[in-house]
Amino acid sequence: MAKKRGNGEGTLFRRQDGTWQGAVSLGYDGDGKRKRRTVYGKTQAGVRAKLDELKQQVASGMFSETRLTVRVHLDHWLAEKARQVKPRTVECYGHCIRAHIAPRLGRVSLTKLTPMHVQTMLGELADGVGGRTANLCRSLLFSAMKQAVRWQLISRNPVEAVDPLKVQSTALPGYGAGAEAVCSLLSGDVHGYEAGGTARLALAGHHRQHAGHPAVAEYGEGSAS
Repeated sequence: MAKKRGNGEGTLFRRQDGTWQGAVSLGYDGDGKRKRRTVYGKTQAGVRAKLDELKQQVASGMFSETRLTVRVHLDHWLAEKARQVKPRTVECYGHCIRAHIAPRLGRVSLTKLTPMHVQTMLGELADGVGGRTANLCRSLLFSAMKQAVRWQLISRNPVEAVDPLKVQSTALPGYGAGAEAVCSLLSGDVHGYEAGGTARLALAGHHRQHAGHPAVAEYGEGSAS
């Protein structure tokens, strides 16, 4: 009787067209049929690297057969944050996701998000809406990806490898301020963030200048240096 292939075991071979194919066993379904995930590539080394990554995910329990995109994860993350922060802060987060992050990264598979994806988004935002909005979105994405690591959806945070942009010094906190801190300031939710007097005065002036606006758009008016 043939021995059943265990979870995480894989095969690798060259196809007739010269490309390489590999597969990792995911065990068996309720009907006893083998479940496998297949990967392809131009080189043996490339496919082997994909197999090794899949094997690691299976072994650690991080593999999911459902394709989880960045947008789906951000929606889950935002739903959880809504239980921790004030509605205006959630509105700020939501605007940043809908207007800036999701159009650029939303369809990317969560496990396939790379530092280059993030760096490209950061550059596009800096050119389009300014360095401060770009840094805010980076900070928000960093927090969401950090949570993805905690939830064991990914093994590393790809945003860690991307530095914030250096921006001109202005009244509002930009470089180095976390997304929650900035959104809290913009929404008036200062309980979780001890802002300095200068920042509070700057925020007051900012609100006088942009009275009534819900949040993020004006935050990134400045240009990157």
